[in-house]
Amino acid sequence: ATAPSERPLRAGDPVSVAVAPRGPQGYHGTLARTFVVDSDGGWERRAHVAVDAALDAARSTIEPGGTTASVAREADAELAAFGFGPAGNGGDGAGSPRSSVHGVGLERREAPGVGGATELEPGAVVAATVEVSDADRGCIRLCDLVAITDDGCELLADVPRAFVPRE
Repeated sequence: ATAPSERPLRAGDPVSVAVAPRGPQGYHGTLARTFVVDSDGGWERRAHVAVDAALDAARSTIEPGGTTASVAREADAELAAFGFGPAGNGGDGAGSPRSSVHGVGLERREAPGVGGATELEPGAVVAATVEVSDADRGCIRLCDLVAITDDGCELLADVPRAFVPRE
């Protein structure tokens, strides 16, 4: 997670909202969305499009027998295609990418583990998180919770990923 900014929030700044509710039976959830009010369509728009595409790419590779590392690599490759990767971190100030996949259940983070090559198995619930952050521009983050099925994964909450908040 990124540290909160010390400067006041201005129109055009990204606002990331992340929630991790806990249900009555003790199971955790997670969801993150980023909105921008009055955007000029610059860096934050490009970052949001990249993060959205990277989350789709990650979700398309979540399946039994895959690994948390392979899912994160797929998301990172998609971010790099938009210029948010090792090549994009040069002098252009593109932003710093981060992708992660980890289990969610009775603990906020549990097996399958963060990083590494933990194998994904049917019945597991995982959070797929993708973000691009920049010290001057803010953070664009999206996170979805999915259940691994016998033939892929199922999205547990279908929440829009719109860049601009609804009025």
